[in-house]
Amino acid sequence: MPMLLALGMLVASWRSEELTQAQAQLLSHAVLTTERLQALQTQAILILELLALQEWLPDEPEQCLAQVQRTLAILPRSFANLLVIDPTGQVLCNAKAPEKRHNLADRDYVQRALAEQATGVGGLIIGRTTGTPVIGLASPHKAADGRITYLLGTSIELGEIVADLKERLPPATQWWLLDGQNQVLASADPAAYPLGQAFTNHHLLRDIEEKGEHLTLRHTDAKGQLWLVSHMALGKNAIGDRLILARPATIVLEPVNTIMAQAGAILLAALLFTLLLAWWVAHRFSKRRITPLLTALQHIEYGDFTVRLPHRGGQDELDRLAQAIDHMAKTLQAQDERIRHQQAELVYQAQHDPLTGLPNRLMIANDFAKTSAKAKRLGERIAILMLDLDHFKTINEGRGHSMGDRLLVTLATRLRQVLREEDTLARIGGDEFLILLEGITRDEQVIETLKRIQQMFKEPFLVDGEPFELTASIGIALYPNDSIEFERLMQQADAALHQCKSEERNSYRFFAPQLTEAAEARLAMEQMLRDALRLGWFELHYQPQARLADGQRVGVEALLRLRHPSKGLIPPGQFIPVAEESHLIITIGAWVIKEACQQMARWRKAGQAPAYVAVNIAARQIVHDDLPATVRAALQESGIPSECLEIEVTEASFLKNTEEVLAKLKALHAIGVRLALDDFGTGYSSLAYLRRLPLDRLKIDQSFVRDMLHDKHDEAIVRAIIQLGQALELEVIAEGVETNDQAKHLLALGCPLGQGYLFGRPQPA
Repeated sequence: MPMLLALGMLVASWRSEELTQAQAQLLSHAVLTTERLQALQTQAILILELLALQEWLPDEPEQCLAQVQRTLAILPRSFANLLVIDPTGQVLCNAKAPEKRHNLADRDYVQRALAEQATGVGGLIIGRTTGTPVIGLASPHKAADGRITYLLGTSIELGEIVADLKERLPPATQWWLLDGQNQVLASADPAAYPLGQAFTNHHLLRDIEEKGEHLTLRHTDAKGQLWLVSHMALGKNAIGDRLILARPATIVLEPVNTIMAQAGAILLAALLFTLLLAWWVAHRFSKRRITPLLTALQHIEYGDFTVRLPHRGGQDELDRLAQAIDHMAKTLQAQDERIRHQQAELVYQAQHDPLTGLPNRLMIANDFAKTSAKAKRLGERIAILMLDLDHFKTINEGRGHSMGDRLLVTLATRLRQVLREEDTLARIGGDEFLILLEGITRDEQVIETLKRIQQMFKEPFLVDGEPFELTASIGIALYPNDSIEFERLMQQADAALHQCKSEERNSYRFFAPQLTEAAEARLAMEQMLRDALRLGWFELHYQPQARLADGQRVGVEALLRLRHPSKGLIPPGQFIPVAEESHLIITIGAWVIKEACQQMARWRKAGQAPAYVAVNIAARQIVHDDLPATVRAALQESGIPSECLEIEVTEASFLKNTEEVLAKLKALHAIGVRLALDDFGTGYSSLAYLRRLPLDRLKIDQSFVRDMLHDKHDEAIVRAIIQLGQALELEVIAEGVETNDQAKHLLALGCPLGQGYLFGRPQPA
């Protein structure tokens, strides 16, 4: 009886130990899965916040779609999609499924991003685009005033997590990933628990909810079968999400039951051997050896992976268990170190420019908080210098971006050499650098640094033995004189830089309040232009062109006007420069061509059409737009003959990209469109390329016509232009004809056509 009693106690102890070991293994698997999920989420947050700093052009769908698709292609495979979402939750660009524009306002990660104005992380969900279990994230993109303009969203697939669970878990282990509503997002048996189905084991859920968020327990199901269960809540940002691992106790205890059955047979055959075996088992499974194992598992459960267990190298169960715990702790420690290293690498990449290795805008913004606190404490100032290279685009276009990149690296090295050790140099984009000068007590310190930088630019920059001459424009803002906020100081330095470039490049300017007012006015005007395109505020007025001999109208020139609902008619001189600077002139110019052709078609249908309608084309539109394709589409849609349209270009169009502009004008001429050179004589016309242009007409600028009756120099210029046109067999038309005397004199000089108030002011159609 004592031997049987001892054997029974041994069986009970062994069974309990096996169950405890199995629970510990399940718990370690759950901890490892949760840490991998958190590492995946941390990586995604850092990458998404870095990407959200870029511009995604939500107002230009095709470019926006192309950009998110290119970016998704280079992201880690865990990124299932990349979206641009407006503040109402409406998807604007969908990299994975462009045709799907669903609304995500109901997603918790979108709501968190909008409410907290920071990256929002959601719980486990079934992706509407992927149809698979994902974690949703959204990071806001903010305008200069801090307003959220749109969100950059992504979804992280859990495929690697699921595959790891399938490969790593012991046989017969059941597992489920559940969302906040206890819907199954993944499981060991998809046939029994389809995707999106509610988890039906309510008794197990009740046991879990009674014990808490992170736990191990033993659960008896409705059939009386005992299960070992490990449950993990998946993190503070995933409220309600959970991972459940369960393994039948019968599988765990199968080796124990087999061994004990053999031991019972031996006990019946030889009592002496049973007594000896009982002594050996009691010695082996003493409390002294079990307690360290349980303590080690508790350390591992709480994240201490440095714990190590002494073992004698034997092959009994406790020795093997001790070895397994040591191996598990070493594996978790190595993985933890690897995750920390990856996190440090991601943080470095998120805060540094990949080309030059300099800090980027994000890092210098973080450093400014510490620097400004120190300056405030010591009563010092900080200077923000925004440096932009002059005409660097010419090098990129002429010598290639690879050469431009090497030149930027050389520049960064030389800039660092002329700055003080305590100064901070950052690259914030393209050929723009930001310099933060701290410890400023005298204005002369800033001037001295500016002089050193200017002196540095006087020496050529050598790249692969080839010298490059560079100049730079610099805008400066001071803390706390101009502002105490970093973003505001950046805006002020940028405004000063903009003034420097517009007035005198290769120089520097300090910020003045009126610069901000001008910058804000430009932004307001740019927004007005976007609204005008969207809401139809643009309209065309038409001014007649007539024969000077009899005043008979031969054509009209279409002139762009902007009629604001509350501000009335906006003069072109106020909005055209902003349109050209912001590249909106390309879209506006395409609208003008289309509308002028449509109006010509309406006149022809009414029997009141002039011979042609002339349209001004900006230099930027010729270079950056497929102008022949735009004109062909407008002619085809309106149905008017090509000779009914005249395209007017200015001499400024040929200052750059001459060959490309010539090719486009020849393509227009081949279509049959008339071509005119506007404002002739005011630019830098070269007779060498003038004779190569497929022109039909020269337009004499009104500045010469206005005073030609009183200024012999203007009269001589007008005469020369008319003679040049006749020599090149080009029709000549004079602008700004306001009096009969001007018309008669022009006709006497040989100019057949005129345009001006004498024949009519610009009027709506």
